[in-house]
Amino acid sequence: MGLDAGTLPTTTAYVTAGIARVIGSVELRGAVRYGLPREEEEESTQRSERLRRAFAAVELGACYGWGARWRLSTCAGSELGAVRETRHLRSEQDLDVDTDVVQPRLAGVIAALVAYRGGVIQPELELSSAAVALGRQDRAAWLAVRAAMGAAVQF
Repeated sequence: MGLDAGTLPTTTAYVTAGIARVIGSVELRGAVRYGLPREEEEESTQRSERLRRAFAAVELGACYGWGARWRLSTCAGSELGAVRETRHLRSEQDLDVDTDVVQPRLAGVIAALVAYRGGVIQPELELSSAAVALGRQDRAAWLAVRAAMGAAVQF
């Protein structure tokens, strides 16, 4: 789990599940990421508006690392995802307008990873950024920055 700044207009918590295969000094990685929904509400006497945003992505990449027990890796890959935005607008005439937009996106990802690979449970820290090539959300940055902590189990 971690924090993402840039995929949505506001910083968002996310959860990730992934799988990796280490072959010598190269690690092949795949991950599924879900940005927890963020809601904004605005009310006045004339109207009310509720906006909800979330994102999901699939990432594939490769890392080059140093060390066995303590492993430092640099990674590069790509991410295919989507940002979903639902909006509910009610005017003073009690007119309801609902919209639901899913916008696909493609991004290049680079990351630095520090992991302890000496036990059954292997904690890791990841710092990454994703540069959006296609599908940037309105008011969102071209570059998303992420920080995550997690643990791996070797099997």
